[in-house]
Amino acid sequence: MQDDLIRMAPLFMGLDDQEYQLVDDEFRAATAPADTFLFRAGNPGEALYLVQRGFVRLTTPTGQNIATLGPGSILGEDGLFRGASNDVNAVTVGELEYAVLTDRQLRDILLEHPSIGIKLSKNFGALPVQIEDYLVQLLAHTPELSTLPRHSLGAVASALRPM
Repeated sequence: MQDDLIRMAPLFMGLDDQEYQLVDDEFRAATAPADTFLFRAGNPGEALYLVQRGFVRLTTPTGQNIATLGPGSILGEDGLFRGASNDVNAVTVGELEYAVLTDRQLRDILLEHPSIGIKLSKNFGALPVQIEDYLVQLLAHTPELSTLPRHSLGAVASALRPM
């Protein structure tokens, strides 16, 4: 079921079968009871959440309802991909079955398979910060930049934009 939901999610459109499988293998199944915060506004984006069964309510920091999302919905991508804080709260409505992909898992995937990062960036509309690890690695092997410290390479990587 998780694989089918990943294939239907617009964020993952364009991945080939092997890439879908790589992503699917890293998602971890989880459950949460009613009224559980998956994430809170103001906290760093740390994971992607794929709703499998149940519903999640998105609210403003003041508690105003924005939307209720169900099976097949992806949550948390905005804060995660921008390396920023979440703008909204995500609260379970009843018991929830979901799959989670952490920032670390995504970074590991993109380090080994940067083509997935490029496809995600096209679908998301921006380059995910997780691709910076891969870019830093490439820049470190460029003769002209190989003597720069990692933090400088990180600054260069974060300034790069896809063409």
